[in-house]
Amino acid sequence: MLLAALLILPGIVMVTHSAWVAIAVAHGVSMASLVTGAAWIGAGLIVIVLALPQPKPPPLPQPLPVSAQLPVAAMIDAFLQGLALARGSGRRRD
Repeated sequence: MLLAALLILPGIVMVTHSAWVAIAVAHGVSMASLVTGAAWIGAGLIVIVLALPQPKPPPLPQPLPVSAQLPVAAMIDAFLQGLALARGSGRRRD
């Protein structure tokens, strides 16, 4: 990773210099310094934001064990689910 950064650094310097020269020719030295400085400040702020630690999502609550549920409540729930499925099936009995 360090080698890659060392190889990229001269390219960044050359691109910055050529952009500065092009802006200086077109709009003057002050504008060239302002634009290249603002671009590097913006790039630095983006890197800082990306380096901030990401918040961890809260842990999911543990489900209740099956033995903790009331057997009568489970039977009523199963009955109501079956009733809802029977009503939604669209099949008529004559």
